[in-house]
Amino acid sequence: MKTNTYNSLFLWILILISVTIFSCQKEWDAPEFKVPEYTGPQPNKTIQDIKNKHLVLDSYVLDSICSYDEEFIVDGVVISTDEGGNFYKSIVIQDETGAIEIQMDMNGLFNLYPLGQRVVIDCRGLVVGDYNRYYQIGWEYRKYSIGRLNAISFDRYIHKVGLPSIDSLPEPVLGTQIDFNSLNDVGKLVKLENCQFDQASWGKPFSYNEFVTEHTVNVSGVSTPIIVRTSNYARFRSLKVPSGVGTLVGVLTIYNNTYQFMVRTKADIQFEGIENPSEEVISSYIFDNNSIGMGGWSVSPTASTTAWRFVNFGGDEFMYHNFNNTNVAMDDWLISPTMQVNSTNDLFIRLLHKLDFIGNQDYYSIYYTTNTTEPFDPANYTLLPLISNFPSQYGNSNDIPLSGISGNNFRIAIRYHNDGGNQSAAWYIKNLDIIKK
Repeated sequence: MKTNTYNSLFLWILILISVTIFSCQKEWDAPEFKVPEYTGPQPNKTIQDIKNKHLVLDSYVLDSICSYDEEFIVDGVVISTDEGGNFYKSIVIQDETGAIEIQMDMNGLFNLYPLGQRVVIDCRGLVVGDYNRYYQIGWEYRKYSIGRLNAISFDRYIHKVGLPSIDSLPEPVLGTQIDFNSLNDVGKLVKLENCQFDQASWGKPFSYNEFVTEHTVNVSGVSTPIIVRTSNYARFRSLKVPSGVGTLVGVLTIYNNTYQFMVRTKADIQFEGIENPSEEVISSYIFDNNSIGMGGWSVSPTASTTAWRFVNFGGDEFMYHNFNNTNVAMDDWLISPTMQVNSTNDLFIRLLHKLDFIGNQDYYSIYYTTNTTEPFDPANYTLLPLISNFPSQYGNSNDIPLSGISGNNFRIAIRYHNDGGNQSAAWYIKNLDIIKK
């Protein structure tokens, strides 16, 4: 009985101690936010001073900006962002004398260095060079090219000053004010007012998923056409190039003697009616080495010397049919596996393809069949509306409606048909998409 009394007393003492300890603990306080301050040597150089250290362009030579015992301090404002996916592992800073790109080995740099962030650059240990006349700074990489700063070293070279503000951005250079006879405006924030894309680009995506895409834009009052270059990783790549007149904002770059324009985010494309396309990719068939056979595609006739085949040429992968410049008749079919959909209403086929040159469009066509379990027989296949868009460089075909197909299961056949006697082109197809609009 005494033992039980002692045990109860001990238990109450433990509870009392625990309550006392936890009641004395303070609530966890979040770290106090501090506005970034810079307390190092004051800026004494400019971006133009950096460029003056590298006067011989296209030489594959890198130049040290300064010695380690020298103070070479530059300040500027961040004018680029990788938020839109069109810039990759770099930021561009601009001051009153010019702009320059800093190579940095990190994704999501816009979280650390957003637009309008003022920064101070300590150039000790950095080198300056150019990539086809486009100035860059960073670390030395294999003696011939600029390497990216390691993320653990960012704070050694780049110091944030205050909070970012859009009001800190420099006034953009207008398209009519660009100096196309020098590199003075390369790298700067630029605004192209009253501009219009070439008609050949209207309705096409800003970029395709497989490769970087370029579109030419003409600016009112500017005699030099400008290339708008968009990465295949840009988040706004599926936007359709508008046909009207509008404004573009971004960073002016250069590649050799070609001026290029880099849009940062969707907000930089200021055209009426610009919006994400109201379409969905239901199925995408990207051709590879296993497409014929294991991937379910087949060819007919199998013994044809001109049959469809997969080609990997220098990393460029595509399904290929050779051209005809003889009197040899060609009738070769590339047949899909069975495709299953809930309904063919509002569905379209779209090819990413090209031709060496334009021939008779009847030579290149697409068919379908709902007899999916029977052996291949051309008599079971029905012609779909003809392909009308054959770009000479990779691009999308016109969208071919599938609404005429009755049934949810069908096969597609891509036919190269030339009875002979007429010249026709080589046909390259990267992928086939089924689109719902």
